[in-house]
Amino acid sequence: MKAEVRDDIIALDTFVAARFKYEKYIEAIHECGGYCFLDQFERIWKEEGGHYLAKKMEDAGLIKTKNYNNYKFVYLSDAALKYLTYKDDPKDFSDKPKNMIPVKKLKSTPSEKVLFFSAMKFHLIHKYDFLKKSNHLNHSEKQVNMFLNTQTEVIKQLQEKVQHLKKENNDLADIYHTYLKELDDIASSKVLQDDLRILESQIKELQKEIDGKLFGKSKEVEKLNELEKEKSALDAKLSMMNAIYEKIEKVKSPYFRNEEEIQVLEKKLKKLEYEEQEKKERVEKVMRRILDLHDRSKVIAHIQYNKESDDLKIQFIIMDTGSLKTPKGYWKLIYDLLDELGINVGFPLKLRELNIIYLTIDLEKRKNQFNKIHTHIEKMITMHEKDFNITKASIELDYMKKYKDRVQNKISYIKEKDIDTFEKLRETINKKTK
Repeated sequence: MKAEVRDDIIALDTFVAARFKYEKYIEAIHECGGYCFLDQFERIWKEEGGHYLAKKMEDAGLIKTKNYNNYKFVYLSDAALKYLTYKDDPKDFSDKPKNMIPVKKLKSTPSEKVLFFSAMKFHLIHKYDFLKKSNHLNHSEKQVNMFLNTQTEVIKQLQEKVQHLKKENNDLADIYHTYLKELDDIASSKVLQDDLRILESQIKELQKEIDGKLFGKSKEVEKLNELEKEKSALDAKLSMMNAIYEKIEKVKSPYFRNEEEIQVLEKKLKKLEYEEQEKKERVEKVMRRILDLHDRSKVIAHIQYNKESDDLKIQFIIMDTGSLKTPKGYWKLIYDLLDELGINVGFPLKLRELNIIYLTIDLEKRKNQFNKIHTHIEKMITMHEKDFNITKASIELDYMKKYKDRVQNKISYIKEKDIDTFEKLRETINKKTK
């Protein structure tokens, strides 16, 4: 196996460790947001070493561990983030100090919402591949392009067809000019025809003269033979020219046919490209909305479009990280997404099914809130759309409950910026009391 190693973005030994030993682990943590609990890490990757794997990755400078109210979590180091960001970047950063290479860093003291969203996703992506951020975004972009009927492939095919026709016409033009040169090398057809008429007239006159003589006509006969040879040569040249003219006609016919087709295709292309630009801008807006839902609202909008039936289904996965929006707040998220897709509520919808899925750590505690959210969204859609299927499901993540219980016992009056100092102080006191 061959692989490129580089020391321009991070230390060489760190890069080697990331590339050849721990890449799949840092990619998985990155996919879920960059954080997970150490206990999760050790359980999920128990067979790969669990606790010892975490220790090795920390020693390699790829992850860091930290206490969150005396409960350890893992997060990616700046080196790991630089590796993931620049590992395949063709740019050489050798002329730049490594600490000056920009990268979006993770906070060492994340909010509870950020930490739990990442930890929940870390648990789920090992069960459901589509929840990985990269997979989710790739799938969404494909489905949105299909739904908005982007014509990228059609445009590409038309562009290739136009290029092919233009190349064909360039080749035909070269052949045409070759034939013209051959004609120039022979002579002008008008000159040849004039010369031929003169020769034919001379031959006719000379033949009369020969026919009127009984004796002493050898010179005239010899002259007549010379004229006949000249005439044969001219006939041959004219025959060649006529053959070339026929070839030129054969070239001209497809050339002009291609020119007409090129004009038609370029007109069609211009219209399609204009429409495509508008669709691309809409796709970009929808994808920004889906990304914003994921990163800020902790909601995964999973889109599925059936081109044959022209039906759109959306799974709206709400991840309960500890703070929920109001029913109106979640309806606005759905409404804004539909609006970006060009679906106007109150008009005939292509959206035939909406599944709302609530992922929570404590279902009993959240049941009433989920019901209120669902009732409001159902009311807002079905007041306009009668033939519409809206379903809900609630999934309790029992596995995550113990983390929530421990973390929520944190000392609430300590400011976020002082947590680091407090944790160091706590560790020092613990060491002294041992």
